[in-house]
Amino acid sequence: MNLGTGWNLGNTLDAHNADTFENEPSNTETSWGQPATTREMIKGLANSGIKTIRLPVSWTPHMNANYEINGQWMARVKTIVDWCIEEGLYVILNIHHDNYINDNMVYAFQGFYPTEKGKAMSLKYIEAVWTQIAMAFNKKKYDKIIFETLNEPRLRGHEHEWNMDPKCEKCQEAARIINELNQKALDTIRSSGGINADRMVMVPAYVASPYAAWDSSFKFPVDPAGKGKIALSVHMYTPYNFAMNCGDGSYNNFSTQTKEELDNHFNSLKSNFIDRGYPVIIGEYGATNKGNKADRLAWFEYYLKESASRGITSILWDNGTENNHENPAESFGFFNRETCQWFDQDIRNVIMEAAEEGARKHANSN
Repeated sequence: MNLGTGWNLGNTLDAHNADTFENEPSNTETSWGQPATTREMIKGLANSGIKTIRLPVSWTPHMNANYEINGQWMARVKTIVDWCIEEGLYVILNIHHDNYINDNMVYAFQGFYPTEKGKAMSLKYIEAVWTQIAMAFNKKKYDKIIFETLNEPRLRGHEHEWNMDPKCEKCQEAARIINELNQKALDTIRSSGGINADRMVMVPAYVASPYAAWDSSFKFPVDPAGKGKIALSVHMYTPYNFAMNCGDGSYNNFSTQTKEELDNHFNSLKSNFIDRGYPVIIGEYGATNKGNKADRLAWFEYYLKESASRGITSILWDNGTENNHENPAESFGFFNRETCQWFDQDIRNVIMEAAEEGARKHANSN
């Protein structure tokens, strides 16, 4: 499966009006400031060279107390998926902001939380939501969809929410529950039969971190479809200081140390997973706009070339905002959804060319 170069429809279908996951907010798709998705956007992305679109979708705001997903919301998701399929694109479809806000789960339909306390309700939620998604897309026309079981599953509100500490008992507990949630999602997808019986499925470790995936606590789910149909899902804004930390400007330069950290990550992903028969998909990557264009271009070129040369697919995170003056760390807009053109054609060019060069290198090495 050659997924090519990928892009995220961020801050759109994953948006929600409040952190309380209120039932049936009416304007979620545009509630975080992005325009409603159009066929022209999808066509523009395909024409620019994008081959895969990741659709982050939050389902909980559109679910009632009986775990039923609102039919209008499912139809909207299917419409956008159909546009992608009609443009010849692969689609990654997930459950996104459905990780509950804390360990005190009051209503079972509010999502999942990876602790023993929340496990029973979380497993029930995962089975319910994936039963409905799996059946909605279980037709031959949807054979280019990849399901992603969870997005950045973590202990929200915990001191180690964003970084798993192997010495933290709560983190180890969460890692075990995430394994169970991944298994439940996969079992639910596979049991629906049809093309879901052997569809590619992505699974993450704690917070989709490469470090958590390398930890011995992470286990791939047992798959009746056999080896090669489960991919590791990771997010890699690496190095963090360059890619996301705006700080005082000390980390704006692309350096030898940056290359070394990327090499270490890519090499470890290849040796630990790809060489063992598990595809690796970086579901989110990117470097925020700090006004350091030359260094960003160098980072993108190295990142895409080196990841693709190892057989790793990378999906660009795009939240639609090129310059976030209130929070510069969130300046992850790359494709202008109003004009259906890239904000910066140089970035688009280097991403496409570097990924293609890396893919050629990978093909020639096999």
